[in-house]
Amino acid sequence: MAASGALLLTAACGPVRTAQRTRSENPVFAGWYADPEGVVFDDEYWIFPTLSDYYAAPGEKLPERPTHKSSAIHQHYNIQTYLDAFSSKDLVNWTKHPKVLTTEAVPWVKYALWAPAILRHDGRYYLFFSGNDIQNDHEYGGIGVAVADRP
Repeated sequence: MAASGALLLTAACGPVRTAQRTRSENPVFAGWYADPEGVVFDDEYWIFPTLSDYYAAPGEKLPERPTHKSSAIHQHYNIQTYLDAFSSKDLVNWTKHPKVLTTEAVPWVKYALWAPAILRHDGRYYLFFSGNDIQNDHEYGGIGVAVADRP
């Protein structure tokens, strides 16, 4: 009796084969990200995460890491100089929108662009973010807001 129950469980856990992908798998999209902000604008799902580390698909080359040192506690914060966004109409197929915000657009942020949150008000989009890994009162950093006409 127990053996047939185990056999049934094994069969139930086998892979489901379909002609069309019905779920996005885990992770939802390739890359090393954290702090995801999920939101729905009209009929489209959006995710705004923090870049955690560089990622290269098999066969691709990783981007070069910055060589400068900063006052950040963790030097990998130096790569956090942009935010990517991802959108989907069906939660299965995702489109990457690279570098929707960069430190080039925000002069007071040098590194550690992180923890995004977004909202829409009166047809404009407001992307809140943290900037820099301030360690004392002599460093500049904090929370900023970027404004745009589209996410």
